[in-house]
Order: sequence, then C-alpha cells, then structure tokens
Amino acid sequence: MNISPSLQALDAVAIQLMVTANNVANVNTEEFRAARVDLEDGYQGQGVRVADIRRRSDQGPHIPDNPERLAAAGYATAAEGWVQGSNTDLAVELTRLMREEATYTANLRVMRTAHEMAGNIIELTA
Repeated sequence: MNISPSLQALDAVAIQLMVTANNVANVNTEEFRAARVDLEDGYQGQGVRVADIRRRSDQGPHIPDNPERLAAAGYATAAEGWVQGSNTDLAVELTRLMREEATYTANLRVMRTAHEMAGNIIELTA
C-alpha cells in the first residue's frame, strides 16, 4: 500500500490549518487580509500539494479607530477616524476548520491501516 499520497495530504492540510488559524487569530486586527490555500494534484496525479497561498483582496468593514473620540467629536459618517477592519469571515473559517480536521483524520486512518497491514504481513511471514 502506497502511503505517499496520504503523507502529502497531511502536509497540505497542516498548512491549511496554519493559515486558517492565522485568519481566526487576526479577526480583530485592523487592515488584516485573510489568506486561503490553493491545492493541486501531486506528482503524477497522486496525492495533493499546496499550489499557492493567497491573500483575499476584498475589503473588510470600516471600523472607528477610536470610538470614544469619534463620539465626542460628533463624527458619525466622517471618512477620517475610520480604519479598514479585517476581512476574515469567521463562518467561512470555522467551516474550513471542520473540513480540514476531517481530511486530516481520514488520512491518519489510512496511514494507521497501512501500518497495521504491514504488521500483519510481517506476522504471517515470520
């Protein structure tokens, strides 16, 4: 049994998990742009690998840089005093985390099964 595709998938999913965790950790960071991982087929169509990590270009919401100062000055819609918020969508990120967890777990099971099969073959031949 060839476990190379599962090893490649574990590496790719580990990178996806790191990118998703970074997105979630920076959900409240001003001007943060969430990233996503693009995957592609592995060597000769076997497995999967990371093709690219890209920052999303859409803008986040406008948030006040200092809400107390804006309220005291009477600014409600003025352009000054506002900053670009993070464009991280927590619903999307948490859905990705669930998918990535399931993918990681499935590939670990494939590797465990391959290990058990190899152990059984060794026991049969001994």
